[in-house]
Amino acid sequence: MGRVLCIAVAALLLLAVTGPVQHPHPTFASGKPPIAYPGRKGGPTPTSTRPPSPTSTPGGAQGDITIAAAGDIACTPGAPVTSTTCHQQQTSNLLLAGQYAAVLALGDTQYNSGTLVEFQGSYDPTWGRVKSSTYPEAGNHEYNTPGASGYFAYFGSIAGDPSKGYYSFNLGAWHIIAVNSNCAQLSGGCAAGSPEEQWLRSDLQAHPGVCTLAFWHHPRWSSGDEGDKAYMQPIWQDLYTYHAALALTGHDHDYERFAPQDANGQLDTANGVREFVVGTGGFDHGLLYRQPEPNTQVRDDTTFGVLQLTLHQSGYDWQFVPEAGGTFTDSGSGACPGVKSPTPTPTATATATATATITPTPTQTPTPSPTATVVPTATTTVTPTVTPIPTMTPTSSATPTPSPTPSGPPLAGGTLVGQDSFAGRSVSGGWGTASDGLPWTLQSGTSSMLSVGGNEGRITGNPSSSYQTLTLGTATPVNAEVVARYSTGSFKDDVGRLLLRYSDSSDFYAAGLGSPAGTIELQVTKTAGGISSQLCSIPFSTTNNTFYWERVRVQNQGPSATISVKAWADGTAEPSSWQLSCTDGSPLPAGLTGVNAWDGGVSWSLDTFSAGDLGG
Repeated sequence: MGRVLCIAVAALLLLAVTGPVQHPHPTFASGKPPIAYPGRKGGPTPTSTRPPSPTSTPGGAQGDITIAAAGDIACTPGAPVTSTTCHQQQTSNLLLAGQYAAVLALGDTQYNSGTLVEFQGSYDPTWGRVKSSTYPEAGNHEYNTPGASGYFAYFGSIAGDPSKGYYSFNLGAWHIIAVNSNCAQLSGGCAAGSPEEQWLRSDLQAHPGVCTLAFWHHPRWSSGDEGDKAYMQPIWQDLYTYHAALALTGHDHDYERFAPQDANGQLDTANGVREFVVGTGGFDHGLLYRQPEPNTQVRDDTTFGVLQLTLHQSGYDWQFVPEAGGTFTDSGSGACPGVKSPTPTPTATATATATATITPTPTQTPTPSPTATVVPTATTTVTPTVTPIPTMTPTSSATPTPSPTPSGPPLAGGTLVGQDSFAGRSVSGGWGTASDGLPWTLQSGTSSMLSVGGNEGRITGNPSSSYQTLTLGTATPVNAEVVARYSTGSFKDDVGRLLLRYSDSSDFYAAGLGSPAGTIELQVTKTAGGISSQLCSIPFSTTNNTFYWERVRVQNQGPSATISVKAWADGTAEPSSWQLSCTDGSPLPAGLTGVNAWDGGVSWSLDTFSAGDLGG
């Protein structure tokens, strides 16, 4: 770490910053009792000692503190390590080598459900080696176990009140805030006026004029696979209003750095909040197939590693540290909005270099990554290991859409390989040619039950009819996503599932809404060798004669495949996370995409369909 030590207080600083001593405990806003963390370098100071003056030295003389952060970390116990999956051991090695004052775990710390057994079997032998210096936040996978009980049992009171999961503490000259972005799990969610949002505002008001960092799981802004999370807007608004400097997130399994942005996502280099997406903790790599956001500066989807931050009294340095053998890196410096420097420092436009304040481990050589992209800004000079994108020009006039979905209906991710709006055609005995010019093929079922009219593809029949299985086009992606909207007069009697990896009537995945024994549920089934089995399911509530969206995905992860699904009523927001995911250890090969439906004698109709190839 780079440290500026005043001669008059050198001995005191050495004790406060580098000595393996017992440090004061943080006072958590959640009201939980303090915990001792012996040996934590530059450890936390009590919130109660923070003075209101931005020009005073909080808690006495304090030096720089270096921390590390990442999310989306540990595979299920026993999952094999491949070149693109399950690198939690390698990233945890970085944490041990860095001897960081604190480690921020940005959610989805343990896959797939965050049970205590999973934590003990995978996270604990790796990232658990720095558990005593870790401040965690929960992701959606932790809540796959009701109440995230495995997560709270593993981390204990350091993770906050289990009914809330949000807390704050002081670290050196900085105020750190852990936000729970699993809004559906919280009373009042994350909306303006909710308990969490009110707590956040009060916490920020109680710590004026100091550098502030907030961290959570679901990013407000992201050009990654999962995209923006508009429901985090009230949280982002508060952080901007009260001059927070940094927001660290995960969820998308990639690295992305943004220029400082205002409450509406517009460039604000003087007072904006800079967001980092750091979903690089080891689980797997995401896919950066979306266009960069207006204020994206750097992004990479090929490298596991951690974000290293050196926290000064009025600013910060960052460096992405790759796992051993990784070549992508990113570094620079920034200032905290509204915080005065205690000593004369260069202006905000001073050039930052990769080696000015951060020294990577000897085995990590910052070299360019072929997929790293950067957009230059007026206030930060980025390490020359990244390549400018001439087409990306962030300006103050850019106005990103706050909605998490693009204009028009939701579409499948990746490269579209099939799309149909069912508009402008009338067909009997099949579904004909889709709006993208590709043919619908009836793979099994009865053609006389099929028709297109009124901008809908329809299935009509009787309760003794078989499944109607239709595929669109000829593309056979391995990793695929399908999105569709359909309705029925009776969800209890009808089934509307989407096809993935369809080879023939004996081998395919089907995921979506089903109704075995008259019970409506969200389900994933696999048919292999003509034998069907249900991989996973959860109960789901529906309203007849209402359109529902379904989004399903299959993606290889080493020797296994993960099939994920979510559903939501038309006119409501798409869920931020997958509602159901299950792993198949004997995955089916690449295949077609389409629809697998059962009409139990009540009208069934589909009016939007899209399929995407996610690559790989």
